[in-house]
Amino acid sequence: MFKKYQEKLKDFLYRYRESIWDTAGVMTFIFALLIFLAIIGLKSGVWISNWNTWLVKSFGNIGAIFFVFSLMIVSYIMIKDNRAEIWDQYWKKLVNLELFIFFWMIFLAFLSELDPVLAFEGKYGGQIGFGIAMLLNMIVPMAWAKFLVPKLVFGFAMSIAAYNLIKFDYKSLFAPKKKRTFTIPEYKHELPQDEEEDQVIILDKTDRKLSPQYKKDLVRKARQEKTAEVQMSSTRKNSTLPPLELLEEENIKKNNSRLINDMAGLLEQSLAEFGIPAEVIDHEEGPRVIIYHVRPGYYTKSSQEDAKKFLVAVKKIKELKKDLTMALEVESIRIQAPVPGKSYIGIEIPNFSSYYVRLKGLLQEKMYDYQHTPLMLSLGRDFSGAPLIDNLAAMPHLLVAGATGSGKSVGLTAMMLSLIMNNTPDDLRFIVVDPKQVDLVLFDNLPHVMGKVVTDVYDVPKALNWLVIEMEHRYEILKNNRVRKISDYHTRFGDRDDKEKMPFIVMIIDELEEVMTLVASQTEDLIARLASKARAVGIHLIFATQKPVTDVITGVIKGNLPARLSYQVTSGMDSRVILDEMGAESLLGNGDLLYRAQDAMHGVRAQGVFVSTKEISNVVNYWAESWGPMNETIPWIEMEEDFAFNETKSTDELLERAIIEVLKSRKATASYLQRVLNVGYPKAGSLIDQLEDLGIIGPSTGGGREREILITLEDYQQEEE
Repeated sequence: MFKKYQEKLKDFLYRYRESIWDTAGVMTFIFALLIFLAIIGLKSGVWISNWNTWLVKSFGNIGAIFFVFSLMIVSYIMIKDNRAEIWDQYWKKLVNLELFIFFWMIFLAFLSELDPVLAFEGKYGGQIGFGIAMLLNMIVPMAWAKFLVPKLVFGFAMSIAAYNLIKFDYKSLFAPKKKRTFTIPEYKHELPQDEEEDQVIILDKTDRKLSPQYKKDLVRKARQEKTAEVQMSSTRKNSTLPPLELLEEENIKKNNSRLINDMAGLLEQSLAEFGIPAEVIDHEEGPRVIIYHVRPGYYTKSSQEDAKKFLVAVKKIKELKKDLTMALEVESIRIQAPVPGKSYIGIEIPNFSSYYVRLKGLLQEKMYDYQHTPLMLSLGRDFSGAPLIDNLAAMPHLLVAGATGSGKSVGLTAMMLSLIMNNTPDDLRFIVVDPKQVDLVLFDNLPHVMGKVVTDVYDVPKALNWLVIEMEHRYEILKNNRVRKISDYHTRFGDRDDKEKMPFIVMIIDELEEVMTLVASQTEDLIARLASKARAVGIHLIFATQKPVTDVITGVIKGNLPARLSYQVTSGMDSRVILDEMGAESLLGNGDLLYRAQDAMHGVRAQGVFVSTKEISNVVNYWAESWGPMNETIPWIEMEEDFAFNETKSTDELLERAIIEVLKSRKATASYLQRVLNVGYPKAGSLIDQLEDLGIIGPSTGGGREREILITLEDYQQEEE
């Protein structure tokens, strides 16, 4: 019975704590005012007179006035804003004020020449001032006590008063009252001595207890977070890769637990005001958002016979999105209801102290050591601060959307930078399309980029056509060498000089809508062919658009690019087109994103990686200086020239060069000629056919074996003579 009423009392205090604080502040102020009026003789009464007599005798006339003034300050703080941070802000000032009062009382006691009669009458420093002064008089020699101590005490008192007068924030007296939030009581668990003690723990409102297992989990989580703060060594396993010192450090910020808990209390209160019983059971804190785990409560439908409890419907909470946004006074919120596999919903609000996610911090994560793949993409950090890293080879293509200012172009540059930090130009090549000519052109001098960054949309079909031909050529190589995919080919023949090198190729198109608007008829089928087949031969696509509409992201493109990433978009319809669900329209911009992997049911919210222009320049300059230019022509432009060349000539100095190279190296494959003569694959295949017609090499024997060389270089040179 007693426990039942105790719980009701707790709930009452929790629900009406705002009114309780206000009432306590007003009563404290009235009490202080009545005492002050009694001191100056304007108010009388038995109860007031007794208090007045006690204060004056204890603190003296002046000390009592100072004491009453302190009570008024406390009441002002309670009424104006009762958040825990306000007490943190004012407690030093209150302590200084009390010290000033006591020093002043001691000084007045010395002025009375330590007369006990005056002290007990409440004059000068009162009984407290007289007692402390007598104690000092017994400790300090008489000469010091008589002359030096009063001056020192007066000096201390005046110094404290001057300091508080100078440092006091007078503007706060006239500042408007802030919207108040309230702290949910915290469970102070014991952490290891080297751990951070300001941990955030939100209690169950009903029993105010946490299970022992949950306490252990909190301690374990604190240890993991502490360990994660210790940065890994910046030494790279491959000495040819850029050092991590070229990138900027990541400054991870953590919020004060009181701020977290205050918002949790306001969230519960707001839901209750809308008729939704619910409780905050936990939270996760990320770079840009904080997600609160909210467990819906039960409501009662009563009748004369009985009363039944029903769980609050999730859809009722989702319908309160706009109301909660206004009640919490935040820019926007996102409600994830339900969280898959959990008994709570997630309410995401902007972080109080957001921070940039830096590429260096992600590259130092141990996940890169665990995943032995060169195509790991650093996408950002999720709502818990954990790294969001995925393998492009497994995606195998990525579709990106985001409105202007959402961080889309910065995200693309971060993806490119994360790839070139872990791959040499021999291992990875890019085809980059940037119609805007302002973002990705920073990679123009990068050796990984084939030719130059494409800025003319009408060159995109040529690049796609060449990429399709290259894809078919690679499939021919895999077939001839009896392997299924490029990783198997690299494993078996990666170190052999007699086998053609096949670096990964990543094609990046920023502003896909311009391509689909101007050259859609020439590109859509090529994109579909690449998206459906190119994965096995190491060719991957990353397309980005500002307008995720069906005219740009057609059914063919969308169906073949299963991995999706969306920054902030302008409408819920755009979010549905890119992610097949709502939510991207509620993002905060500036890198806030939703990532939906190819096999995921819902998107994961994260803060994208921010890379500065300086970081891009550092890494690009490193590769340009250490690797040098690739000395190659643009392959799709050269392919066009080859077609024109074939129409005018069939034998010339290029054929002569092909003969010399084949006879010198004793190698006769189209891929070899493509590499040594710097020509496209169609031209190299044509040259092989001509060499066979001239009797220099034998017919194809299949199985990936090289052609037989029928003559020697000396024989050919003698015939020419």
